Amino acid sequence: LLYSDKAHLHNNSQLLQIENVDVQDSGNYKCVASSPLGSERKQFGLNVLVPPKIRDGPTDYTGQINKPLKLHCAADGNPKPVISWMKNGQFIDSFLDPNIQFEENKSVLIIRWTRTEDAGKYTCIASSAAGQVEQNFNVHVHVPASIDRSNLEDEVLSLLNQSAVLMCPASGVPFPSISWYKDEDAILQSDPKYQILEDGKVFKIISVKESDAGKYKCISSNEAGADETEFDLDVIVPPQIKTSFVEFDRKSREGDSILLECPVEESDYPMKISWKKNGKTFSPDVTLAHVEFSSDNKQIKIMKSQATDSGIYSCVASNSAGDTEHEIDLLIKAPAKIMHPSENFTSTYVKERHSITLDCSATGYPQPTIKWYKDGSLISQQHNMVRMMVLSFFVK
Repeated sequence: LLYSDKAHLHNNSQLLQIENVDVQDSGNYKCVASSPLGSERKQFGLNVLVPPKIRDGPTDYTGQINKPLKLHCAADGNPKPVISWMKNGQFIDSFLDPNIQFEENKSVLIIRWTRTEDAGKYTCIASSAAGQVEQNFNVHVHVPASIDRSNLEDEVLSLLNQSAVLMCPASGVPFPSISWYKDEDAILQSDPKYQILEDGKVFKIISVKESDAGKYKCISSNEAGADETEFDLDVIVPPQIKTSFVEFDRKSREGDSILLECPVEESDYPMKISWKKNGKTFSPDVTLAHVEFSSDNKQIKIMKSQATDSGIYSCVASNSAGDTEHEIDLLIKAPAKIMHPSENFTSTYVKERHSITLDCSATGYPQPTIKWYKDGSLISQQHNMVRMMVLSFFVK
């Protein structure tokens, strides 16, 4: 009666026919032949072979570096299928690879510590006397985002008005997204003063200003993890002249000691100071004995100054970002002096009706006024007997 829908008796019940056999039909069958004279029995063992079938489940797996990953391949069939595994066409032997182990009659493959080389195509093979079936699994290995710091400097120097480049050599699988921040504020790629290149690995400031100095941060992230690194950007500007107590003009008297100072602000970066006088190089190598330079060249000391020390002194402060110049106009006041003062009186002879020149060259600052006298009387330019020239006297 149980098999009335699929079991049929034929030839006076001597034959039992079972249609569309399935695994539930497996079992022990018994036929009994009986008559008034007695009975006899016969037993049949029916084993229905069912081809292996792998149960439905995920076929794409993603593992993370250094973490375990399990692949499941449960199979049904009669007899119970034997499971084996292949990777990229090669059979897997857990004895040869200690990083691989199996559970539940190999229906579970375990990668103990996932490595990048574990990515690939895995094939589960379920086989029995009834047949064989395969199922492919794709294994992807995600590598957390990381930044290679081996060639990075924490402190970056940039020259004013030059471009600055910060590098963020990030890697990972899948390739990480990279974001940049300045003083914790996100930097937008649409900002025209910045360029973000090579998928975010390169951050460029086109023309650096003093306001660009600060702390920059690069963050790289993907599904597996994140990493970040920071940079301190400092902007080197040309030397700056002090805005207070700046001297442009200096007046002094001849014989005084004079100290000229280059009014440049202190700087954390190497700076060179040089001097010029009236546009020409003025240095310890070419100056006079009465002039001294300080060890850092910021000061010039003129001892017992002379009128010839007057002039325009320029200090030039320079560094890798540029230079700055400051001028000081030095004026040494000197009393009037007639040259050759030892010749207080000179007798000069001249023939009548000839010309003679008397020289009264004088120095001093301001330029001295020269007057001539004859026998105590002032000689003027209008005198018809004389012709005045600068610092000279002519008699006709």
